[in-house]
Amino acid sequence: MSSARAAMEIRYSRAAATTRILFGAGIFPHVAERLRARDGVRKIACISDDRVAALHAPALLSEIERAGLRADLVTFPAGETSKNRDEKARIEDRLLDLGYGRDSLILALGGGVTGDLAGFVAATFLRGIPFWQIPTTIVAMVDSSVGGKTAVDVPAGKNLIGAFHQPEEVYIDPALLTTLPGRELRAGLVEAVKHALIRDADLFASIEEGLDSLIDPTRDIDLALRIIRRNIEIKAEVVSQDERESGLRSILNYGHTLGHALELLSDYRMLHGEAVAAGIAFAGRLAVRLGLLAEGDADRQERILARLGVLIGTSEDPRRILDAFRLDKKARAGTPRFVLLDGIGRVAGLPENPTRAVDPAILRECLEAFVSTGGAGRGADPKESRYARATAEIREILGRGATFGEACAIAAEAIHRAMGTNLWTGFYLVDPDRSDELVLGPAQGPPACARIPFSRGVCGCAARERRTVIVPDVHRFPDHIACDPRAQSEIVVPVFSPAGDLLGVLDVDATEPGAFDEVDARVLEAIASAVGAAAGTRSR
Repeated sequence: MSSARAAMEIRYSRAAATTRILFGAGIFPHVAERLRARDGVRKIACISDDRVAALHAPALLSEIERAGLRADLVTFPAGETSKNRDEKARIEDRLLDLGYGRDSLILALGGGVTGDLAGFVAATFLRGIPFWQIPTTIVAMVDSSVGGKTAVDVPAGKNLIGAFHQPEEVYIDPALLTTLPGRELRAGLVEAVKHALIRDADLFASIEEGLDSLIDPTRDIDLALRIIRRNIEIKAEVVSQDERESGLRSILNYGHTLGHALELLSDYRMLHGEAVAAGIAFAGRLAVRLGLLAEGDADRQERILARLGVLIGTSEDPRRILDAFRLDKKARAGTPRFVLLDGIGRVAGLPENPTRAVDPAILRECLEAFVSTGGAGRGADPKESRYARATAEIREILGRGATFGEACAIAAEAIHRAMGTNLWTGFYLVDPDRSDELVLGPAQGPPACARIPFSRGVCGCAARERRTVIVPDVHRFPDHIACDPRAQSEIVVPVFSPAGDLLGVLDVDATEPGAFDEVDARVLEAIASAVGAAAGTRSR
């Protein structure tokens, strides 16, 4: 028997559909038991992306087989770019080839992309067949697996072609989150924060208090289940009253007007949660400007997003963002509408007006100010958020095992992504047989600086004194040789082995003066420590 602990049902006011949601760890056997008891199903298709399928499909299919049933696995390439009309048609053709009819059922095993794509297939295949959701990401567990929204993306925008099709059953198992990359877990928690911000101040306080455990759900499965369940209760309360998003349900789009625009403009390189985090920060600042929200509340929501490491901001052209706003589903006659707060846990304008248009001049003013300050709001240092993400990403990758040289390259690339394109990141590795040292860094960095003398300039100083050195103006440092000839400022951090041996230095150059401060030093030291921990399998 499975260890499913609890269940709840959502009944929709305008439809006969009911969704049954089950919570618990080790839930695959219960899925199989429920499938065996489900009348009228002859064929079962498990639709999953190729990464999730490799991790979880064998166990699920084995339980289904143990129950005396059989399911076909249908996969697609992982990623938002697969959520398109062509991929949907390919899956539908595969089901037709396998002889699927109306006596069929679809299992959506995966995250939000899988749920959207598999759900849309289920909504339209033979004019509609049942489907169940088995979410494997936090964003799917707390949000997208419930409510029946299904869709694909098109060149004009995200989720513009789709249907409402309610899943019969949803299975929530936090143990499935253990295989989720750290960056995706943190981004997914943005949806949990969003639900708290729009509906439950006590939940927001609980997330603030338990955030460290939520970032690593294995530390407290019971806490993860409680937070997930409360999020689903909020989602259920809203969608049961407004299944088709004619009014109240639009509050679930808090942060999504800017979020969807940034996803589209980044060609979906930004994760959904990262984009929505920027959208939440912007919506907070917009509400402050309109006199709806206290600045302290806007600061508070930004601080929790920064602690998650998702408040990375944007440098996108405001004019392109404004154009993208007009494609948002909430827009009316090309005028964007925003969900705004008047307090933590409260949406302004309810119940009559959950969204509002904003004067174009004020909207442009706020957007330009937001982008000009890094696009991460004023309540939290955007560096804290970017570096939190970079540090978590590096530690996660190195935890899987890496040589010292690989660790250097991984860290250099991650720092480059986190800090922007105006930097060159390199590691100078100590070589006992030579006085010049190998530099590893992003492929787009200067190609002509593969080896330079290690002992000179800032790097030599940091190595000799075994401390971090920040130089606001490299041209004032004696005997300096910059990794990037365009460098105006520099920060160098020593890298030590666990035994305390100096392995090399981490060198980051910036093309503007005064680019680095103590926040940079503290977090880059943490990154250098993670790299040094990989020294036991050092490879050149």
